[in-house]
Amino acid sequence: MKRNGAVGIVVLVALVVAVGVSFVGRDSGGGSDETASAATTTSTTAGVADTGSPTASTPGPTECAPLGDLPAGVADKPTTVDVPTEPTTGDVVTTVLQPGTGAEVTDASYVTVDYLGISCSSGQQFDSSWDRGEPITIAMPQATPTDTAFTVIDGWNQGLLGQQQGALVQLDIPSDLAYGEQGNGGTIAPNDPLTFVIRIREVSDTPPSS
Repeated sequence: MKRNGAVGIVVLVALVVAVGVSFVGRDSGGGSDETASAATTTSTTAGVADTGSPTASTPGPTECAPLGDLPAGVADKPTTVDVPTEPTTGDVVTTVLQPGTGAEVTDASYVTVDYLGISCSSGQQFDSSWDRGEPITIAMPQATPTDTAFTVIDGWNQGLLGQQQGALVQLDIPSDLAYGEQGNGGTIAPNDPLTFVIRIREVSDTPPSS
């Protein structure tokens, strides 16, 4: 998979996680309704599951747009992302940008993260917990979702599995492991591959308090 101008990711500090994503999840393979909970809190798209009705078949992009300007966020938000030039297909491509040293993410973990998401079709950031100053907590597939821990798209479940607390990772996700034909509320186009940069703040065996 080719990438647009291999620019590094600059990260300064690590945070703690909370809820407020705009796109993190999607049911089907993604997870419970993080979009519902998160979006009501602050328009979140992160990986939250969206159970809306599928749209008519729409072709996805044949190439990815160059990266647009990333809105300024808090101190440790990445300032640039090495996005693919071609749509990601097949499996999630996980790139460890900075290794972690803490607990490892399992199928039953609760994982608190900061993240930003970029659309292949537009090259634009469509969501960022860093910009909201509000991390989110996700429930991996074998963890029980709560009102403060959400299920997410399959691409997140697959890409975060086995990563360690403290890591900064990039997930390049094919559309069928993201939002597929339904897209997400006009923010993510149908059949749009996505790129996420995710800071794993905390990995826990217990759900966060409400």
